Amino acid sequence: MPTLSKSELVDHLMGLRGAKFTTIVAETDPRMRKTGNPYVGATKISRVNGVVNWIYQNAVNNQRCRENQPLDHQGEVEHFEPEPRKWGTRLRHDSGHVAPLVEHKGKHYLELKVERSLGHEYRLNGETLDPQAVAEFLPQRKEGARQKVDNPVVLRDYSIENICQITIDGIVYEIE
Repeated sequence: MPTLSKSELVDHLMGLRGAKFTTIVAETDPRMRKTGNPYVGATKISRVNGVVNWIYQNAVNNQRCRENQPLDHQGEVEHFEPEPRKWGTRLRHDSGHVAPLVEHKGKHYLELKVERSLGHEYRLNGETLDPQAVAEFLPQRKEGARQKVDNPVVLRDYSIENICQITIDGIVYEIE
């Protein structure tokens, strides 16, 4: 299995053209509530399938059309206009096309349109935790409230530092 350093991964992602399906394995901080939490310091290992080099506005408008909602006063599907990113700057290729990376405070993040979760687990000190026990300390997510759809488009930004493995064009890369 080929390996890439974090900087080689950034270079590889900057070189991608067009939308691509990808699968990542990431180890992240699950941002749990601290008060009374015996699992403080746990990490979440996620395996996620998604798309890079996609356009959020187009994805939401396509979902609205599939669901035929929300409708405006003339009975047409309302057009979605995204708000600007709250943090970070979306990087662009030399050609001007957007890259799948966001830069923020000198760090890089992979912007991923999540298609499906392929599973996750929580670990603390090398031990796998019971997901039901951890659940009460996790924040509730409100996915895509502004999208006004039944099945929201899920966007996740993964720090390059947290990506352990990525599959692009059928090639699985270990990230060191």
